[in-house]
Amino acid sequence: MPKGVKSRHRSSRSWDRLRSGKRRSQQRSRGTDEFAVRRLRLQRKSKTPPRALKERKSTNRRQERESQVSLFSDAILGGIDKIINHPQKLQSCNIHVKDNIICEFNPLNHDINDWLPFVDEYAQINNWSDNVTCYLALGKLRGPAETWCRGLPTRLFTWTEWKDLLLRNFQPKRDLYKLMSSMIKLEATSQQGLYEYCFEKLALINRMKLNLTDSDKVNLIMGGIHNEQIKFSVDTANITCPATLARHLKVFQERSRNVAQLGVKEISAV
Repeated sequence: MPKGVKSRHRSSRSWDRLRSGKRRSQQRSRGTDEFAVRRLRLQRKSKTPPRALKERKSTNRRQERESQVSLFSDAILGGIDKIINHPQKLQSCNIHVKDNIICEFNPLNHDINDWLPFVDEYAQINNWSDNVTCYLALGKLRGPAETWCRGLPTRLFTWTEWKDLLLRNFQPKRDLYKLMSSMIKLEATSQQGLYEYCFEKLALINRMKLNLTDSDKVNLIMGGIHNEQIKFSVDTANITCPATLARHLKVFQERSRNVAQLGVKEISAV
């Protein structure tokens, strides 16, 4: 190839190379500029003005406070609803725990077989828990029973276990003669109302735990009343139930009291 041709060919390739490099440089520069523009836009978007930021924080705090107030209000309303809808249950438990309606138990004067069912009935009526039943019942032990309870090495028992212990230690020997004698000796007096006498006599009859009919119980109750007018009235009415007899005696008692008061007024008027 001639020298002139070679020189022109070489210069042409150099020029092409130069133009290609410029083009790549321009493209690289354009890409860098576009990336910078995009980055700047993102930075502008991410930057929140201070005032808007404060407003956003204030809104968040306000929403937080409102949420807390709402939860507190719901809790108050829930408590009020519980008191309104279940007042009897809450009140009865507090009243009975405070006043302790269980009667005292002293093995010298009482029968454990009568006392334990009494406790169980009240526990069932008032929905006492096992702990409450133990607390109320043990607080009513007196005499030897109280001394025995305090001397135990531990008192960590359920109510069922306490009942077994009490029965084992204070089971009385059945003395039917003594029970019957006490029942027969009880008679109506002028100091005691007939209505009260009827139930006191009936309690002694039931303590004997004999298979007696209601008619037999009425007969035993009337055996302690010596007023012939009352006896005649009961026989005439053909009363055979202790509850009916008690009502009859109450009416007779009130009528006698009214007559006595009327007589006093007539005497004072004279």
